[in-house]
Amino acid sequence: MPPLANANTIYSPPLGASIVDKEGVMNPAWYTYFKQIRNTLINVEVPNPTYIPTVTANLVVSNFVSAVLSNTTTANIGSLAAATANIGGTSFEADGTLVMANTVWSEAPLTTIGVKYPASSPPTVLNWKGIEVPSFKDSTTDLLPFATQMPHSWKEGSNISVHIHTIHTNNSAGNTIWKLSYAVTNIGSVFPDTLSTVTTNVIAPEVANSHGAYTIANIDMTGKILSTMIVGNIQRDGATDSYANDIILLGTDILFEQDTIGSRNQWTK
Repeated sequence: MPPLANANTIYSPPLGASIVDKEGVMNPAWYTYFKQIRNTLINVEVPNPTYIPTVTANLVVSNFVSAVLSNTTTANIGSLAAATANIGGTSFEADGTLVMANTVWSEAPLTTIGVKYPASSPPTVLNWKGIEVPSFKDSTTDLLPFATQMPHSWKEGSNISVHIHTIHTNNSAGNTIWKLSYAVTNIGSVFPDTLSTVTTNVIAPEVANSHGAYTIANIDMTGKILSTMIVGNIQRDGATDSYANDIILLGTDILFEQDTIGSRNQWTK
């Protein structure tokens, strides 16, 4: 394959390197090569794109380069035909929106430090290493309320998991009982009269001051869309569990599948 050039610079393709790997991800060296073509070959006669080979994984490189070079000011992947504008199933739609065929995981954090505690059954404030943190007692049922909105990058309708990040303050053994009471509602829908509740047992790590992360609920989000609100309480049932020490709740998060960077519009995916 001959190099592509302008009057000042010659760029040689990374011969011997695969254009895409087995996952359909473009080799960074080839990406740089195509980017150099786009940025430098302006008003310059270029070789016939048929010199550039086609590959599998639904990426037709010759068409890609043709599109990039056809209009140096506006050419973009989104302008390609749907059949050639995807890599390994991940596609660029006509408006340039990136849609991932294989989702990735991301987190939406729910802050617990520094929040206003409820009037009923609040955790205590513990000064831990100079930081004021919520401490859930071993003898009572303490709780913290929360509310969060599903991000626009979330794959609508896909299930989510709720995690807690904790510190066990003693190295003793025992189980802790955590409950998540929650409601999930789309914009324009009515919240239910009662909250759904999930109960989870967490085994103490028997190591004082260790950072633990645990899944306390998996939530079915069928029929839910972006900007869905989730409200509820996170509580430790310290009155009935077997870990006879306080537990610090550092934070909570929702783990969700992401299939786009954001949404195409403010209110719709």
